[in-house]
Amino acid sequence: MDVFLINISSFPTAIYTTLLVVVLGYWLLALSGTFDLNTFDVDIDMDIDVDGGVSNLGGIAGLLTTLGLTGVPITIVISLLILNAWITCYFLSLFVSTFPQFLSWLQLLINVGFTVRAFF
Repeated sequence: MDVFLINISSFPTAIYTTLLVVVLGYWLLALSGTFDLNTFDVDIDMDIDVDGGVSNLGGIAGLLTTLGLTGVPITIVISLLILNAWITCYFLSLFVSTFPQFLSWLQLLINVGFTVRAFF
């Protein structure tokens, strides 16, 4: 249990641990009825003529369309992305050994790489 607590509160995993606590808090509030699943949905009515297809979508809309998640609420997508990133970062930092003190810059570089890799 000590290894688990040390690992989730260490540098690369602590970022996603904080985000996971926020997501779990949101879902507990949603379960109790304080928040609705569509709390963060924003509806904007715009009349724009656009020539193009799905390939011209950019950003998050293009990513969700590519993954086939156009009908999934954004709260579920964000929750699953953060959970996946936390699990990836936890196991990467658990199974990679630590370097001696004089190579701490290399350990920091690897931890930053873990953080970026876990997000993608």
